[in-house]
Parts: sequence; C-alpha cells; structure tokens
Amino acid sequence: MLYNGRIRRLTPRECLRLQGWKDERIDNATDKGQAAARKKQAAELKKAEKRKAEVDTLFARMYEDWAAGRITEYNFSMLSGKYQNEQAELGEKIEQLQSAIAAESQNAADAENGLP
Repeated sequence: MLYNGRIRRLTPRECLRLQGWKDERIDNATDKGQAAARKKQAAELKKAEKRKAEVDTLFARMYEDWAAGRITEYNFSMLSGKYQNEQAELGEKIEQLQSAIAAESQNAADAENGLP
C-alpha cells in the first residue's frame, strides 16, 4: 500500500478486514484483555465444578442420613430440593462457561491462522 509515496505495510487489523472479518470479532480475538478474561472464565469454571462435586457429595451423605433415620423426611425433602436446584444451576453455568471458553479459543486460533 502506498502512503505519501512510500510503501506501507498493512496492519494485522487491516489484513483481517480484507479477509472479511468484522471489527467486533477482530477486537475479541486480538484484544489484550482477552487472555485475562479467559483466565477468569477458567477460574470460574474450576470453582463451579468444585462446588458441583461438593453438592453431589453433600446430597449423597444427606441421603445416607435419611436412609439411616438420622434426619426427618421433611428435612430431607427440603434440603434435597435446594441441592437439586443448585446442581441444576451449576450444571447450566458449567455448560455456558465451557461453551464460552471453547468459542474464545476458536476465535483466537482463527485469528492466528488468518481465518475469517
């Protein structure tokens, strides 16, 4: 590209635009803050997976306590409802985080390879 009579190299952003990339996708793939965002999402994912394992263990222990007669039917029903809701919420959160991490990784890989 000529600029003031001299040859100028295209920036990576200009190259990606010529290949059909939208500015938003370029920003997502090349933003310096994306590494920090991915790290934060990975930490959130690890935390959610750990809590889900804890809730699974608590639920199993609570069932054993109910079967052995150490807690009442009312307490078992109340707590099992709460644990089941938390398990479902954590499952959805884990799935969303995994999808987001996979999508961002793919965008970063596409940017490195110059794919639109």
